[in-house]
Amino acid sequence: MSVLVATVLSLPQSARPVLASDALAQVRPMDRRVEALIARGVMRSRTIGKLLDELSRTDVVVYVRSTPRRPGDLAGSMGFMGIGADGRRWLMVTLYGDEGWTTLEDAEDRQLITLGHELRHVLEVAADPGITTATAFAAFYRAIGDEWQKDRVDTQDARIAGRQVAQELSSGPQ
Repeated sequence: MSVLVATVLSLPQSARPVLASDALAQVRPMDRRVEALIARGVMRSRTIGKLLDELSRTDVVVYVRSTPRRPGDLAGSMGFMGIGADGRRWLMVTLYGDEGWTTLEDAEDRQLITLGHELRHVLEVAADPGITTATAFAAFYRAIGDEWQKDRVDTQDARIAGRQVAQELSSGPQ
């Protein structure tokens, strides 16, 4: 799900730890648990691997974080953060926990399904070079998505990506 109320965040590169995933310049896990989740996602889901490969050929940088769920939160969200000095667009994917799966370890499959869904949203943004502001981000999703609740938009492609990941996870190792 993309949340249309996009806030431009300031997250300097120096404020985060250096992670092994830095070889993938576009994907920036916010902590080691998220880094491990992404690595397991690549091993367990061809779809996640393909989405990350496609992302590596874009001008988009995506930070990925996990946070406890609050009332009203979705399973995940993606928002526009801004543009770096090098012209790359920065996005934030948030994976929310829920009662019974408040940590990544308790909910790997659910988190991976949500990650696949949100990475498809990231690629939707990457495909449109005109998305350079929070306003353009919101307008883009209002134009292509299904607004099912005020400022909450989803797309068919993201729903399909999530279902593909779920199917891959249920069928065992790829």
